[in-house]
Amino acid sequence: MNMKNITPLERASLNATIHTARMALCESIQEMVQTMIELQVLIEDAEKAPPECAMYDPEMLAKMKEEERSIMKTLSNIASLVETQSGICA
Repeated sequence: MNMKNITPLERASLNATIHTARMALCESIQEMVQTMIELQVLIEDAEKAPPECAMYDPEMLAKMKEEERSIMKTLSNIASLVETQSGICA
């Protein structure tokens, strides 16, 4: 679609679609950031716990760290994509 030759109605429709998608992306990003913050708190608590504390087992701690890395990678990929598409630095 040639963006220079679209009607105002077509532009409004396209903007509504883009806005809806961007809002959904923002909501997903906020959820990922919140999850990552919660994981970081749990990881920090687990690492501060005395060795005899059985609240956090090593396998669970490893899974939390893996999930944190996965979320960070996803957020970095999203930032890179937005940077590339919009020509901005994220």
